[in-house]
Amino acid sequence: MCNQLVCTESGRRGGGFAPATPSFATHYGYQPWACRPHRPETKGKVERPFSYVETNLLNGRTFASLEHLNETAALWLADTADVHVHRETKRRPIDLYQEEKPHLLSLPANPYDTAQVLCRTVNSEGHVAYRQNFSSVPGQRIGELLPLRITEKELIVYGPNVKEIARHALYPSGISGEKHSLPEHSPGRDPHQKYELLKQRFAEFGSEGVLFLDALVRTRRCGKEEAARVLGLLATYHREDLARALERAVTALSPCPRWNGYWRRKLAPGPDGNRCRPTRRSNSTRSSGSLPDPLVPRRSIGRYWKKRRSTMKPTKTTTPLRDRCLSHCATLGIPLEGAWLDELLSRAEKESLSHLHFLDLLLGAQADARRERTVARRIREARFADRKTLEGFNWQFNSKAFDRVQIEELASGDFIRRRNNLILVGWSGIGKSHIIQALGQKVCVQGYRVLYGTSAE
Repeated sequence: MCNQLVCTESGRRGGGFAPATPSFATHYGYQPWACRPHRPETKGKVERPFSYVETNLLNGRTFASLEHLNETAALWLADTADVHVHRETKRRPIDLYQEEKPHLLSLPANPYDTAQVLCRTVNSEGHVAYRQNFSSVPGQRIGELLPLRITEKELIVYGPNVKEIARHALYPSGISGEKHSLPEHSPGRDPHQKYELLKQRFAEFGSEGVLFLDALVRTRRCGKEEAARVLGLLATYHREDLARALERAVTALSPCPRWNGYWRRKLAPGPDGNRCRPTRRSNSTRSSGSLPDPLVPRRSIGRYWKKRRSTMKPTKTTTPLRDRCLSHCATLGIPLEGAWLDELLSRAEKESLSHLHFLDLLLGAQADARRERTVARRIREARFADRKTLEGFNWQFNSKAFDRVQIEELASGDFIRRRNNLILVGWSGIGKSHIIQALGQKVCVQGYRVLYGTSAE
């Protein structure tokens, strides 16, 4: 027998059972029965047995551990509670139990699972956070939102297919800032293995993701670490937004794919008249002083590409089909200009783009512009006092007041999806307003509506 606050969501007539109540009843094989509020004649006596236990068993006693309490309770049941004569039934509880025992259901083989289940995003270092402690997961899971199961002594991490991928001992309550890493979760010092793990993740974004990873590793000294931090952005931004950002980065580098070194050889015509890439010069060629192919510095290459881009003008087509497409976009409210459509048509013809790629280029820029306007409108309607950001916060000013990892985790907006409240309490001047406004702007980007106000307002 439970009261209405435990069994129902609203505590009033018409409110349904709490989500855990049906699963608990199914596990132990009984059917919950909801009674109407304020009708004591339809409910049993609930409070009296607790009063008896408090005044007879717990009163005046202290216990060193849970095992000590269970041992004392077992002795109390055998010597006191089970053998005394009940006031209402005039019989001993142990005798009534022997009569009802053949009609009772046996307990399940396994107890009901009371473990807490929540979701956490894997950070750029390959760890998930719980109570400000960090536990490792396999390196290829960076940026993914994974379910965690918290038992009394363990933290278990599951993959997207609900298959266990990591298991850690749970830190005692009150301990924070610890990091537990398993050797099998780290790629080690093998750069090839680390690159293959990153390539597997970036391949999820398509060919543009792999091209971006190759360019990052080739041109940056710590390219693999920076690539892991790029995947860590999935904790804050949607996967679609990050995919578009990678595509834009690859597109920005695409005009000059051949000239990626400081010195490059010009492509000389081959025997068949086609331009081919020359072979590497041997040591004998260098010593003789002959140059089989001229070298061109990067500055002249830049001027060459500027001149070439200026002469590449899109062909303008004025067909009835083109005008009808522009009319359709105007009817749907898509601000598509004719010059932009002509440029995309020319590019699709030269690069042999697929239909889906052309459609993505046609609508992607308009969708991005509308998304940016929507975010700007949400930030404007939130009425922030200042444009504060987490990137502009001085974490060294009062490092003990805020946990940077915890604040960045809150910026992902997971606590909103879990419908949890967030309260910041502290002295004046430590940066609470800055953090609140920065978190508000982050969740505005993720699609939530925010309203900022002070206690005086």
